[in-house]
Amino acid sequence: MTLTHSTTTLLTRAPDADGAGANTSLSGGLDTFKYFNRRIEGSGLFHDRFGRKRLGFNMTMHGRWEGDVFCLAEDFRYDDGRVEEREWRIRRQSHDRMVATAKDVIGTAKAETLQNEVRWRYRIAVAIGPRKIVLSFDDRLYLRPSGELLNVSQARKFGILVGRVTAVFRPT
Repeated sequence: MTLTHSTTTLLTRAPDADGAGANTSLSGGLDTFKYFNRRIEGSGLFHDRFGRKRLGFNMTMHGRWEGDVFCLAEDFRYDDGRVEEREWRIRRQSHDRMVATAKDVIGTAKAETLQNEVRWRYRIAVAIGPRKIVLSFDDRLYLRPSGELLNVSQARKFGILVGRVTAVFRPT
């Protein structure tokens, strides 16, 4: 979840691969592990703080368990031709809290399942032209009736909003 990374009703059931539905409830919210433990495709846009589109992307994700760690691999393809890969290593801390690390994340990402969303907060080094800058992200994930997951994110630098990411993920 980077600069590519980012409605309001969160459901507690999402379609399984067979369409029968799988309980994704976790304290009334989305069960991140169950949702991402399959192939997911997505697309999204990064808009600057003035609302201008700056970059689009397509991505695939797939999660797997390694012991008590959930590994979520992300592959991004940006409109400008760049390709980026990231692997999140996620651990459950309690029934409604998770922590995660990734190579370009500064420190630890923290998540909590709220009444109707999963909210991730983290700092990440993002390539902007030839340099990298550290941005703080606030990601909110909402499960839609179709089984799609809506990701709405804000990116900040020194507390100032620099942009928003909106993405939609869907099981394939």
